[in-house]
Amino acid sequence: MIDNGILILDDVLPKTYVQQIEQTILEGITPWYLLKDITSGDASTERNYGFTHFLGGSRTSDTSPLLSFLTPVAYASADAAGIKFDSILHARMFMQIPRNTDITHNKAHIDTPENHMVVLYYVNDSDGDTFIFDETRDSITEDNRHLITSKTHTHKAITPKAGRIVVFNGHRYHASSCPKKHVRCVINYNLTLAS
Repeated sequence: MIDNGILILDDVLPKTYVQQIEQTILEGITPWYLLKDITSGDASTERNYGFTHFLGGSRTSDTSPLLSFLTPVAYASADAAGIKFDSILHARMFMQIPRNTDITHNKAHIDTPENHMVVLYYVNDSDGDTFIFDETRDSITEDNRHLITSKTHTHKAITPKAGRIVVFNGHRYHASSCPKKHVRCVINYNLTLAS
């Protein structure tokens, strides 16, 4: 079980499956939808364009045809991390295109206030690290929200690598960063834990 730790897993999935995922998502006919802000969808912040594809989740009947192809990633990740989960609360894909910016990372956030584990699966090798912070949902209030904008509170920075899986408590603040050289594509699973 992972408490406040971060687990980085490489080589969990068969190489042929990792390659098939990358080809299907980045070279196939996957429909992508524009977001004006890849982190929050909030157009009031600096324009941080990216693309999303909603795969599905336990609270909706709307599912992507890709969900059944990509669900094994969630199961293999949970098994490798030693966690048991009840359901996939949300499963989404995000794609960012290279952008020249001096911003260290995008908006720090938690995906949902509910208890969950985050599983990030990197579709391809890229720049544009993921930043995971010391701060959690319970440690941040409106009075100290500014703390999560400082790099001094970064717990871990993780570089995308095809097939890499990152598992952590969903109450930790985290943020993507903009790639400067390569397309960055990640699958984000929010898993509700078994009781």
